[in-house]
Amino acid sequence: MTTATDTITLIPVSQLKPHPKNPRVSLRDDVVDAIATDLQERGHMKSRHAITVRAVDDGYEIISGHHRQAAAAKAGIDVVPSWVVEMDDDEAYMALATSNNQGELAPLEIGLHALDRVGKASAGRGKKGGLSDYARKIGKSQPYLSQLVSAAEVAKSISQLMDLLNKTQHLNAIHGLAGKPKDGPHPHWPEVVQAMLVGGEDGKGWSVDKTAANVAAANAFYESDSRKDIGWLCQHWLPKLPVTAAIACERLTTHDVDRLVAVACEFFEKLTAWVELMNAMVNERKPELRPAVPQVVGEWTKWLRENAGGKSWSLREVRRQRDNVEDVMAAFEASLKEEVEPTFVVHACDFREAPVADESIDIIITDPPYPREFVPLYEELALFASRVLRPGGSCIVMIGQSYLPDIVAGMTKHLKYHWTCGYITPGGQSVQLWERKVNTFWKPLLWFTKGDYVGDWVGDVCKSEPNDNDKDHHHWGQSESGMDDIVERFTKRGSVVLDPFLGGGTTGVVCVVKQMTFVGIEIDKDVAEKATKRIREVANGLSS
Repeated sequence: MTTATDTITLIPVSQLKPHPKNPRVSLRDDVVDAIATDLQERGHMKSRHAITVRAVDDGYEIISGHHRQAAAAKAGIDVVPSWVVEMDDDEAYMALATSNNQGELAPLEIGLHALDRVGKASAGRGKKGGLSDYARKIGKSQPYLSQLVSAAEVAKSISQLMDLLNKTQHLNAIHGLAGKPKDGPHPHWPEVVQAMLVGGEDGKGWSVDKTAANVAAANAFYESDSRKDIGWLCQHWLPKLPVTAAIACERLTTHDVDRLVAVACEFFEKLTAWVELMNAMVNERKPELRPAVPQVVGEWTKWLRENAGGKSWSLREVRRQRDNVEDVMAAFEASLKEEVEPTFVVHACDFREAPVADESIDIIITDPPYPREFVPLYEELALFASRVLRPGGSCIVMIGQSYLPDIVAGMTKHLKYHWTCGYITPGGQSVQLWERKVNTFWKPLLWFTKGDYVGDWVGDVCKSEPNDNDKDHHHWGQSESGMDDIVERFTKRGSVVLDPFLGGGTTGVVCVVKQMTFVGIEIDKDVAEKATKRIREVANGLSS
């Protein structure tokens, strides 16, 4: 039982502490100011305005009278008359809502108190300690209190509650948004609440009816199967829960979604027919371009997924992107009808920064620098190759013998070791390694693959013509005859070949002569420019 002293006690204001769980979101400044003005004129608080407190630790906790205590502190009143009552924690918390002096609580604040006191799951007809029992104690109906608790459940997911104190009915409607998990708040409640607060043509927010109508429209979509024709894509492009929230926030309508699906379905049918036609043409004319056909489809679906919630939820933008893809399709189709011609590109940059697409290269043939300080580059090369090579593609790396174990150890972290071939350099091309006391007449060609090797049989000895040194274009350059033998063994007409250490451009020259598609990378811009000029002159000579 709750009891009180027979007399009022004067308690110093400094010893009064607000209840830590006072359901009021914030004290009303106008109320505090009015009371403070009266107290300043009087110089004291009348006994009939005594606050109710309970003793805790070294002070007193306010049960009723938070506004009066704040006003007394503001007015400089030292002591206030107080009823000291005996209550346990549960009784004190419940008294915050049942006290006559707390009758000015906003409906949302009552809902927050009830939610914290009873909880949504404890509701039950006549259940002691349940929601209906709580409703009787504060003089409210159980259905009305259920609405307040639902509103409070939404409000607790919002950081700023001041704007919501008079939005209890709005919040109760938002609580019904479909897709709420069994435990915890709805992930899109804050988004819908924000839209509700600033919605409408005047930006002053929605009415209760408008809020309820938006939630109903969103729930109707959530329960429909209007997107089942492309459901596999909709999981990432038009997932039900985010689209439901977008409809509730008036960023989309169900009609918008239906039109988006219709455009996507129609274009997928066109893409499917186009892919079948292109595969037939590619197999007949340019087998090396086969991977590019599904890539066109992949770019379309990737754009839809990555722009979900933004551009790809706009019918205008979807149609614009569809038109862009159709331009790519037309250009690809036109390229199949042209004669096969050698093509090349040279990037003047570090190979690790080069704009080479994933899985776009058939084979890498390269001759990196040999000194010890460059050994870490070989592992970086293998990592780069693992990205740009097509599955089953090869990486052929010419090396010096001095640091072979270190190079193999680094590269096999990212690629599969396949074989070691020999590159013979007879005649005056031999190098004397004084520190090893070896005259070298060959170099290793380390052969790595991305996954299992896909290709024909290869002889494992390559050879340069005797005394065919070629240092005119680069001080580390290889002979054209030797590079020609390497390219001939490991590639076929139409292969896409990459040399990430292009140097003087010998690999590129050999590849364009053999009608390969060639990609070169050279970090030295001056060297890259000279190599580009050299390769272009050879290519132009072939087409003239």
